[in-house]
Amino acid sequence: MAAIHVHAPAKLNLFLHVGARAEDGYHAIASLAVFLDLADSLAVTRVTKGVSLDVTGPFAHAAGNGESNLVMRAVRAFGVDGLAIALEKNIPVAAGLGGGSADAAATLRALETLFPGRHSKDEITRIALSLGADVPMCLASTPVFAEGRGERLTPAPAMPSLPLVLVNPRVGVATAEVFGALKHRSGAHVPPHPARFDDVGALAQWLQHTTNDLEAPARNIAPIIGDALAALHAQSPLFEAMTGSGATCFAIFANLDLANKAAAALRQQHETWWIAVAQNG
Repeated sequence: MAAIHVHAPAKLNLFLHVGARAEDGYHAIASLAVFLDLADSLAVTRVTKGVSLDVTGPFAHAAGNGESNLVMRAVRAFGVDGLAIALEKNIPVAAGLGGGSADAAATLRALETLFPGRHSKDEITRIALSLGADVPMCLASTPVFAEGRGERLTPAPAMPSLPLVLVNPRVGVATAEVFGALKHRSGAHVPPHPARFDDVGALAQWLQHTTNDLEAPARNIAPIIGDALAALHAQSPLFEAMTGSGATCFAIFANLDLANKAAAALRQQHETWWIAVAQNG
């Protein structure tokens, strides 16, 4: 049988506000998430029996191919057997870009195609949430406001094209540790916003009134995140911030040419950092 090919786009939190911690340990959040042309890719093939996962790509080693990989967890939660899965890992691991969640969501989309009718749409959404708060939004991979634990999704206004530079100084920060060090909370509320963002400048100006509450604790854990933000700021973008719980930082530029020039300059200055140019899908 021919393989099913699916893309797993990286997620970018343009802002991330945190509210109260619930009794179950999860924090209420509010965020605007967009999805990028930076993506992992999966090929899923039906086989006689068993489930295998072969991981390649620049971040294969960090992702691993065992049962803890979210691809394998998605297969187990879906409840099927007889699959050979090839994952090309292009998104940095534990970087605030939702790579594992994107892979899990892409796996669920592939399984929905291979096993039609096995689960309803509502059941697949419940499976997605059981795998992680970001997985439901990654199922659709369209711009959304996320609230609650991340499972309450509202379509975002029409978004302009965002020329982006992504920087990861190749450090990992654990999400639980970052939340544990959190001191200031903006509250889990989506700020008032227009019905549409006319251009990249309008969106960048609106984002100036938002924040990522996890940036301060992440910088305390890994001060090099501050260096990455400073390096991006020095390239005169329209806006820069950290995504998710880190350590990846991003900057929005007025056009793709400026983004490419900034990325080239940053690569010369910081040869060991992971630096990429991307756009929202």
